[in-house]
Amino acid sequence: MKILTPNEEHTLELLKKDNFRSVTKDNVTDVVSIFEKLNPEVAKSLIEQMPEEIKGIVEIERFYTDLLTKGIESCSSTADSCFSTEDKLVDAYKTELNKNIPFEQKQYFVEHMESAAMRKENKETEHRETLERFARYGLLAFGLGVGILAFIF
Repeated sequence: MKILTPNEEHTLELLKKDNFRSVTKDNVTDVVSIFEKLNPEVAKSLIEQMPEEIKGIVEIERFYTDLLTKGIESCSSTADSCFSTEDKLVDAYKTELNKNIPFEQKQYFVEHMESAAMRKENKETEHRETLERFARYGLLAFGLGVGILAFIF
């Protein structure tokens, strides 16, 4: 546990806060307007806390970026695996269709080829929608980070 210096404790007392993490832009604005009344050391310790807040926001943005990247990679590998399996099934059905077999069996294989094509199409749609969701979440996280930074400054 980090112990605060007397200057830091005095700053928190002036801001009426328990810790520096709960300091808002309005709090900083209020303090800046009374800087001339503040002890210079107290003002300095308050200003020194801002880079830590910015580092925290940047770290959160990195975490979300990594999380979204891993999600997209996982989604893509799953979709590719499904596409590959469906393609192999269609190839196997085509091989069977080229054989000299009764019409009923050919019809059976054609129906299964159509079914495989529909599953692949559905998987493509699902994959596209998932990527769109990831993009929306990524933009939201980025927007929140930028908004918080703008709010701080």
